[in-house]
Amino acid sequence: MPHAIYAVGGSPCCGKSTVAQLLARRHDLLLYPLDEELGRMMKLLAQEGNPLCQRMLRPWDDNTWAPDPRELCQEQEQLYASIFPMVWQELSALAQEKPVLAEGAGRMPSLVKATGGSERYLCMIPTWEFQWEHYSKRDWVTLFLQNCTQPNLAFRRWMERDFLFAKRRQEEAQTLGYPVLLVDGALTPEQTLARAQEALGLA
Repeated sequence: MPHAIYAVGGSPCCGKSTVAQLLARRHDLLLYPLDEELGRMMKLLAQEGNPLCQRMLRPWDDNTWAPDPRELCQEQEQLYASIFPMVWQELSALAQEKPVLAEGAGRMPSLVKATGGSERYLCMIPTWEFQWEHYSKRDWVTLFLQNCTQPNLAFRRWMERDFLFAKRRQEEAQTLGYPVLLVDGALTPEQTLARAQEALGLA
């Protein structure tokens, strides 16, 4: 019988990775960081002719952020849906060995629900202020935007896309009955960990 699969999803840059690493160490879970696997999966799909992955693997430039944030958000959702079969196959295989904790924005509530409710799931959502502040501190932001002639505008579009993604995931999680943890910086790391443990049934 497979072991349990836990998932921490939500929006990027809200502390999911930190919480997942702490949970994995404390509860002896096999950590599956989806963001680290995303590029590999996108390349595989691009080689198979997936036009969305082919386009999204290109270096970012002004055209990347020209569309409306709603369209950009929908593309991100389509990307996560396209890699879902590979992700679930790998998670199911890992769960044969020991309990697994999957972490990443790609674990959208609707995709978790599609597994038949076999995952314990927590959706972490940042406030706009928290998202902007913590994204701004990431060294790789400048690298990703280096080909944009208006990096400040591109960054704002990026934040608008991700905040819209966060709002949609929050609504989705609440509709499907999954717990949501709002991240605004008010909780200490230990308090955040405690909330996550409780939501995932690990307390």
